[in-house]
Amino acid sequence: MSVLDSIYRKSIGTIFRGQDKKIEEFQTKLEDLRFERDGNIIINAKTEEGESEIRLVFVKAHNNANAADAKSRAAD
Repeated sequence: MSVLDSIYRKSIGTIFRGQDKKIEEFQTKLEDLRFERDGNIIINAKTEEGESEIRLVFVKAHNNANAADAKSRAAD
């Protein structure tokens, strides 16, 4: 966790002392910001039925062809 994350988390606890609902709201926002900071995307959608969100997580692709080549070279 970065220094700014720690400062922000402690500040939320100090500013909203005794206001658990507000603390929870800002903690959730902080978690969402960390998620986006890591290169992911959050898409929020509001409909008549309520709120929804789509979270896109990007991961490194695993190239199976290279792994198979490495195994065959190791076997030789």
